[in-house]
Amino acid sequence: MTERIGEIIETDSFTFVAESFVLNRPPALGSLVKAQAGRDTWVYGVVAFGETVSVDPARGAMRRSRPGAYDDAVYASHPELEHLLHTKFTVIPVGSLAGGRISQRLPAQPPPMHYSVYACDADEVGRFSERRLYLRTLATAQVQVPLEHVLAAHLVWTYEQRGRDEAWLEQAALEVAGLLQQDVERLLAVLYAVDPEA
Repeated sequence: MTERIGEIIETDSFTFVAESFVLNRPPALGSLVKAQAGRDTWVYGVVAFGETVSVDPARGAMRRSRPGAYDDAVYASHPELEHLLHTKFTVIPVGSLAGGRISQRLPAQPPPMHYSVYACDADEVGRFSERRLYLRTLATAQVQVPLEHVLAAHLVWTYEQRGRDEAWLEQAALEVAGLLQQDVERLLAVLYAVDPEA
């Protein structure tokens, strides 16, 4: 089993939100994660947003360090921060695994509340990303984040997970170009961000 990284605290058909088990350490923007949605069904999703916020939204977070203090020292001298803050991340579902078969479309059911979220290892990323139909789902998601940056982060992260597979990156960039051809500014933002020479 791959690493368990969070627990779902909000879920609907188009996104789910999980609380990270490690403060200030959400999974990487654009990374592929998975959550169980049924006995033999898993939902795959792309991390679209991460944040560390106060547990009590009415109070907000306050500065804890003294001038000149190192960041790590703040957490060492204030262990109660673990109880005052939490890190959460938003995931866009882009596919599923059921009966050993990968589907690259919006899953029929979202993963349930309080189910675990797991990181995907390089082999699983390779199998899921072999086809790239899910990029359309990702590019057209209705979320309050700039999707061109999520797309770019996902392409770069997947390229690295696939062992710096330049042929895969080139094909994925061409598919994204087709998806965003009517929005040149968003397309250029993605293409500049995924250029291995940049």
